Amino acid sequence: LICVLLIVFNAIVNIVHSRKFVKFSFHNIRILPYLKPFVTIGAYNIMISLYTTFNVAYLGFKCGDIQVGYYTTATKLFAIILAINTAFSGVMMPRMSSLIAEHKFEEFNHQLKLSIELLLSFVFPIIIFTIFFAPEIIDVVSGSGYEGAITPMRIIAPLFFVVGYNQILIIQTLMPLNRDKIIFRNSMYAAILGLILNILLVNTLECIGSAIVWICSETFLMIASVINLKKTCPLCFPRKLIVKNIITMIPLSVILSGIYFCSMNSIIKICISGLIVIAYCLILHLYFIKDGIIYRTIAARISLRHNC
Repeated sequence: LICVLLIVFNAIVNIVHSRKFVKFSFHNIRILPYLKPFVTIGAYNIMISLYTTFNVAYLGFKCGDIQVGYYTTATKLFAIILAINTAFSGVMMPRMSSLIAEHKFEEFNHQLKLSIELLLSFVFPIIIFTIFFAPEIIDVVSGSGYEGAITPMRIIAPLFFVVGYNQILIIQTLMPLNRDKIIFRNSMYAAILGLILNILLVNTLECIGSAIVWICSETFLMIASVINLKKTCPLCFPRKLIVKNIITMIPLSVILSGIYFCSMNSIIKICISGLIVIAYCLILHLYFIKDGIIYRTIAARISLRHNC
């Protein structure tokens, strides 16, 4: 109830504030131009729910509440970070649509490149951190008795990249390009794959099977979107950039593995390793890579401060 009231209050404030910049009129309203993208986004979300929300229901039906508890615990951290990335993609979609409408394709590709750079700049450190410290995260978030959530959490860790890149491909690229049929077809195939894998894996692997179903479905959706985009848009899968980021994460993995085997409190271990990850990434981008979005943003801030 409190969340609903806050949303309504926020909407009222935005409407009042927006009247200073635009004038609202309900005359000659055309709904049809907005109906198609609305239906497309709705169908896309429904198809995705077949291998996200349905996973939980099917797992509970076949394996019981304990396995559901393990699975939902394993996905808590992912849901928080995914919400941040989803908000960013939602903000970018109108901008990308306007660039397409104005035929500014070079700027469109530039913005896509920046989105990919931003995703890759933080996603791999999060994946490595989650894989190493899944036991400590589960212990802090849920306490003892949820050790069964550790393996599913490690399995879905790569989804930080897969889902993030999917949102760039679908929300920031395919939707502004009006590739509604491609979006619906790919999400439908991914949903069918998710249903089949649920039947094949969940009965025997339980919550681990649900985690495998999720990552397989999202990966299939990503591959299908990349293949379709190659035919319509000159956006290539950033192999070199991904390989470069993975190689630069090797020293961080060695450092985190040393901390992982140290015997200390879970909260202390998470705090120390988290500070190390942040410091490592900043040093890496500022002094070694020197061409990513983080470096350009900080360099621009420093230059602006000197000019002032």
